[in-house]
Amino acid sequence: MWLRECPFDDQGLLRPVLPLAVMCDSCGSVWCTPDDAAFEDRVAVPEAPDWTACGRSFAPGSTRWATREDVDQAGWGGHPWHEEAS
Repeated sequence: MWLRECPFDDQGLLRPVLPLAVMCDSCGSVWCTPDDAAFEDRVAVPEAPDWTACGRSFAPGSTRWATREDVDQAGWGGHPWHEEAS
């Protein structure tokens, strides 16, 4: 499931990730909410050593792509999610 194409990476898609945020599946840029993902200037880039963004850690190996159920439980189900990659 994805929201939109990444504005910083011509191959990346913005996907919901846990801990809850929206992340580019190619460059790793993070937006705290689907609403933030509409704005390039609201991006965060988690980097070593703490890998934090949006007050949460996105350390390698500590995240997973969110499911439709995760998105719905978070109240994000009303956003225009695409079910298949382009």
